[in-house]
Amino acid sequence: MLPARATRRCDTPDAGQEAAEHEAVRISLANLTTFPWVAEAVAAGLLRLHGAHFGVATGRLVLLDVDGAFTPA
Repeated sequence: MLPARATRRCDTPDAGQEAAEHEAVRISLANLTTFPWVAEAVAAGLLRLHGAHFGVATGRLVLLDVDGAFTPA
């Protein structure tokens, strides 16, 4: 289950849905680093993880920045 914090600041159901989807990308990236071979490759500089979200309804692609914010591609 996604943390409720993802949708607390949202005014509309659509905004809440998008916030939850963005949070899912962040959680997925964090989960990847629980695999030892992934964490080791990231630490060694051999692998970089990137997050992105494509909104099917909106047609927008956003990329996750190093500061944790999503910005247009």
